[in-house]
Amino acid sequence: MIKAIFFDVDGTLVSFKTHTIPDSAMQALHTLRSRGIKLFLSTGRHQKMLGQVRDLFPFDGYVTLSGQYCFAGDQVLRKNPMPPQAVEELVTAAGAKEPQENRTLALEI
Repeated sequence: MIKAIFFDVDGTLVSFKTHTIPDSAMQALHTLRSRGIKLFLSTGRHQKMLGQVRDLFPFDGYVTLSGQYCFAGDQVLRKNPMPPQAVEELVTAAGAKEPQENRTLALEI
């Protein structure tokens, strides 16, 4: 018996063309939910980048930042942020002109 299904976002659940979940996928999500299957999003995105998708369907939980921050509702299941020094090094290596903005997003998990 299937208890849970994890969906990727970009190009899998969300169309690259429309940037939304197709009606056929929405119907499938509702059917799966009615069968008692837990539905999760799994993505490399930061949770703040999921607003549009989260507004379309009430998923049971989220695996974000490639597994570095996982949550269901208000419960954090896994949290493994990068140390501030590592963020600064990456920003410097990437040549970002606004390191504070990038650092803030990375540290907010």
